[in-house]
Amino acid sequence: MLLGEDGSFAMIEGERLDLSGLKVMGRINRWNAAVAAALARALGASLAALDLSALTALPHRMQPVAEQGGVLWINDSKATNVDAALVGLESVDRPAVVILGGQGKEGADYGLLRPALSRAAVEVIVCGGSAQEISQGLGEHPHHVVSGLADAVALARRLARPGQAVLLTPACASFDEFNNFEHRGAVFARLAQEATT
Repeated sequence: MLLGEDGSFAMIEGERLDLSGLKVMGRINRWNAAVAAALARALGASLAALDLSALTALPHRMQPVAEQGGVLWINDSKATNVDAALVGLESVDRPAVVILGGQGKEGADYGLLRPALSRAAVEVIVCGGSAQEISQGLGEHPHHVVSGLADAVALARRLARPGQAVLLTPACASFDEFNNFEHRGAVFARLAQEATT
């Protein structure tokens, strides 16, 4: 199987599978869809018969939760470490106000986020129990530091412009403010919906 460089198609056993109409964002989700299609093909299904249009993001994994005024709010609360946040940053399909933060994990190197933030982020907001540690890791990369997620969402609302996204991809665990990543994601979704009404 081969995924096209832009993720708009996959080649499976010599057949082209169009992925351009998928409602999920990011190369990783297009790869997952192509793998599922390849498995279905291996089990005898025709690629032409597959309907991937109903495929949606899993909760808390690059999940759109609100949109208004041309600003898309994306919940990637499952990104509880730097590597997962890097995938989120690579997956966002428009310039983003990025929210990082929570309870950092031992040995996390937040400096690894700088190149991806330079490409994907128009603004960076750092919050939560490890805000100072993240801020130090980001070094000279411009960013705002706030206390918690509610403050981060309020600031993101003021900073985001039409054609942009607000992306929660924390790079941290959630236990500083929340029970788990699902709880954090649900609170983010609620705050995003309130911010867009």
